[in-house]
Amino acid sequence: MRRGSSRLIAALAATAALVVGPALPATAAVDGPGLWYVDALHLTDAWEAGYTGAGVTVAIIDSQFHPDIPTLAGADITVREPSYCADDDGGAYPATTDSLTAKHGTNTASLIVGDGSGSDGEAGVYGAAPGAKLLYYTGVITPPTAGGLQFDGQCRPVDDPTSITTIEAVNAAIDDGADIISISLALSADQDWIPTILRAAREGVVIVAGLPDKPGSQSDGFARYNSVVAVQAIGSDGAALATDGVPNSFEKVTVSNAGIGILNQGSSLDTPTADKNWTDQSLADGTSFATPLTAAFLAVVKQKYPKATGNQLIQTLIHNTGGGNPDLLHDNTFGYGTASLTTMLTVDPTTYPDVNPLILDDPDAVPAAAEFAQESAAPSASESPSTAPVASDDDSAGLAVPVIVGIAVVGVLVLAGLVVLIVVLARRRPSASPPTTGQTQTGA
Repeated sequence: MRRGSSRLIAALAATAALVVGPALPATAAVDGPGLWYVDALHLTDAWEAGYTGAGVTVAIIDSQFHPDIPTLAGADITVREPSYCADDDGGAYPATTDSLTAKHGTNTASLIVGDGSGSDGEAGVYGAAPGAKLLYYTGVITPPTAGGLQFDGQCRPVDDPTSITTIEAVNAAIDDGADIISISLALSADQDWIPTILRAAREGVVIVAGLPDKPGSQSDGFARYNSVVAVQAIGSDGAALATDGVPNSFEKVTVSNAGIGILNQGSSLDTPTADKNWTDQSLADGTSFATPLTAAFLAVVKQKYPKATGNQLIQTLIHNTGGGNPDLLHDNTFGYGTASLTTMLTVDPTTYPDVNPLILDDPDAVPAAAEFAQESAAPSASESPSTAPVASDDDSAGLAVPVIVGIAVVGVLVLAGLVVLIVVLARRRPSASPPTTGQTQTGA
């Protein structure tokens, strides 16, 4: 869907949301191993106030995906089928699978839109924005192996052998109306990424990426890109993810968020292969989990302040860590501090400049600040961000179905069709089915 045409749908959906809203997660007893982040991050306070990310579209680029777990049963998820990765015969791997090789992507998705439902009466993974619309793209693949969970992060393109599948996925997410893109993959820096990074910034799409769990053995090149939100992981004690007892440190880290001792659905890596299943639960560490939580925070803030641009969402993220960081104090372990949904919800992001504060005018920065300036000045086929809501709440058969409506028709729809729209929205059931067009992670 074109981002401009999605504004009409978003505006009408926002009006209808005054009457019909997403069901809130069951939060009577949010307790148990790996769920410390729910209370620590005060997620229930936002949900009880009606802020669940409704009307905002978040995309994930990850491994294969298993949508059929309890916490995702009621989520609004659209999976792009097939994946971008070729199998040994040259065809495309499916984007979804019931193999535990999909554990990584399934749990990153759950940390955005999971409602906390679990198997056999247990609590499941809670997402911070359970009312958001999730677009899922499989940009890397995890072929089953004798060990059952070997992850090599490889992906051979299906059509063009020179293409980079994760770049294809990010561009598709922008085309399909994503407001925020979450990437929990250790991607290397590549000059081919520059046009896509510039495009995302031009179109107001926020990219949130995880830093490496093990500096030196995983690339942090992608998270280093100008304009990208780079996320560190912390535990319930506030300590950062460490390597050999030393807290991980990076030249470029934006914020930290919960990512150590996080509940995951699916058996742990050390479970015998024959016993692995999706009913079991395990604990996991990594920026892979801090990253989607941060993306989900931005979705919740975007719901409350729909006029905020992508740049202003980043501004509020770094200015409102902890109890507030107006002086933008920064270090190389925690960045500007721990992301705080509670503090961000108290501050209107539109009071900040519509400028991405993560674009550094540094000779070593990539893309260069001058390239962003040129992009913003150049005419584009895609519409520039505006102060109107840009979230999409469309559940049509394909991911990208243009909707062209004149202003006069908008008036008729608002005045004469709102009742019909509310009835339709009230009856709409979230769908995890793929559209008819087809359906090196950083954490354990």
